[in-house]
Amino acid sequence: MSSEMFAHHGLFWIKGKPGSGKSTLLKFAVQSVRKAMKSAVVICFFFNARGEDLEKSTLGMYRSLISQLLRALPDLQEVLDHFTPVQDPETIDWHIERLRCVFSAAIQRLGERHLVCFIDALDESDEDQIRDLVVFLEKLGHRAASSPINFRVCLSSRHYPHVSISDGIEMTLEGQEGHDQDISNFLSSELKAGSGAASEAIKAEILGRASGVFLWVALVVQILNKEYDHGRVHALRRRLKEIPDGLDKLFEDILTRDNANFEELVLCLQWILYAKRPLKREELYYAILSGTDEEALTPWDPAMVSAQDMDKLILSCSKGLAETTKSKSQTVQFIHESVRDFLFGKNGISKLRSELDLGQSHERLKQCCRSYMKIDVSADVPRGLELPRASTSEAKDLRTCISTKFPFLEYAVRNVLIHADHAGRHDISQESFLQHMPIRRWVYLDNLFDKYQVRRRDLVVITSPLLVATQKDLSSLVQTLMRGFEPGSVSTAKILELHRLALVISSKDAQGRNLLSLAALNGQHAVVELLVAKKVTCDIPDKEGRTPLELAVINGYESVAELLLRKRAKLQHQKVVSRIALWRKAFMHAATNGQETVVKFLIEHSAIANYRDCVN
Repeated sequence: MSSEMFAHHGLFWIKGKPGSGKSTLLKFAVQSVRKAMKSAVVICFFFNARGEDLEKSTLGMYRSLISQLLRALPDLQEVLDHFTPVQDPETIDWHIERLRCVFSAAIQRLGERHLVCFIDALDESDEDQIRDLVVFLEKLGHRAASSPINFRVCLSSRHYPHVSISDGIEMTLEGQEGHDQDISNFLSSELKAGSGAASEAIKAEILGRASGVFLWVALVVQILNKEYDHGRVHALRRRLKEIPDGLDKLFEDILTRDNANFEELVLCLQWILYAKRPLKREELYYAILSGTDEEALTPWDPAMVSAQDMDKLILSCSKGLAETTKSKSQTVQFIHESVRDFLFGKNGISKLRSELDLGQSHERLKQCCRSYMKIDVSADVPRGLELPRASTSEAKDLRTCISTKFPFLEYAVRNVLIHADHAGRHDISQESFLQHMPIRRWVYLDNLFDKYQVRRRDLVVITSPLLVATQKDLSSLVQTLMRGFEPGSVSTAKILELHRLALVISSKDAQGRNLLSLAALNGQHAVVELLVAKKVTCDIPDKEGRTPLELAVINGYESVAELLLRKRAKLQHQKVVSRIALWRKAFMHAATNGQETVVKFLIEHSAIANYRDCVN
């Protein structure tokens, strides 16, 4: 092993300002290494703060890197098998420590093979997770440096949060002579500014003001090229002087320079910022129409509206700050994480409209979902209330048909209540929305999109927003709905509401859980308290035999458990031996979390004595 390897232990870290071109450089490095080192195994992970949990966590990173490594070197599968239970591999908990062990063991078995690992955008994950990752990589580097193992890691991140490395090479991207030359080459190839001294002066000014930030240069080039295409060659120098320095000020200038399609701009930004998951191109297109032009909400006909048409609208609405990814899912995201930083982290969206806070944004998205849910799907679904069983090919074909013709419908159905709950948490009343919500239509559509029959709700049984909100653990909506059952004047409407509540209480979901069980499962103390006050039976078990008290204990809701204990709720103990694991989990959870009242109850309960020896 060379002395150079001992000096840096195979760890190279590229750091730079937001938009300086780190990711572009890393992607180029990946391609170069694959061409130059054809025998080397190259594995990569790019953190994405805009993606799902596994896209922005070290848990997802380890899973991805291990998967790539095993595909490239199948003989390392025995390492994974060593950490996988023989009897029941499906139940294994792939937590961070287990994944680290697998990855480390695989590195130790590389032999003389070369492994190069690229990890981009560390700053887009949790800081504590990244600190742990860096410590782990340093340890691997130390081991590799003192052995024949050829293991190299290239990282990239912003300067902040600052994480130090004791052994390794760090490079600051901006200020590097080669980096400035790359920007100059980009200007020469992309900027339309004519030729001659005037053109060179413009390029020199851009390069001097860029401060090494490649994204700023790329956006400026777009602005100036637009002027050039409009025949305003004479105005390029003046327009350049109007463009502010720095990304944040440039973003603000792009978004506020004119009021063209202002409502569409704001709604587009809200959807990208606050959607519960990244929206696909087709979803975002109809999400924007749902809030700006309801008359255009018709079944999608690709012959009338192409994917290119949708891309143009999204480009126009976002003023060029959003794009459709080239991945298989083709979701829409900002062109760079620094756009999100400006709008969300630095409250840039309030500079567009001061009242656009988090609650009002979710209220707007809820209204879009509600508007799209009104769309007529009757020509494409079975008549009556019957749907084909969720697991059948007929159900799959139906879901595909509806999702294709009505691209935004599944998101709207699945998330309308979630956006309403978020808005309610910010003191935006949801009473009128809940009062007029077409709950049976919502249940029908939700059932249609569900792939699992057991999760479907029974339309024949009375359906209530309270039951649904409790089941989905939407605490703000639950509190709003509970106000309708508070003591007050007795009126015909109140009697009807109380009668409806009695029907809801007796209803059960697919797992056999009634309203009290659902409230206990989700720790909703106010609902449990109301039901206990109304002398609801507290010991009705679900299909797995678990009572509300058990559900509260297992999930750590001590106050709910104590409330049920005061009502002398019983724990079910049929089939004792088969339920030892469940009881042990309940007892250990209560003990670990200091739930003294619950622990005392479990110890003193007669059921414990009946099979204490079995538990031990």
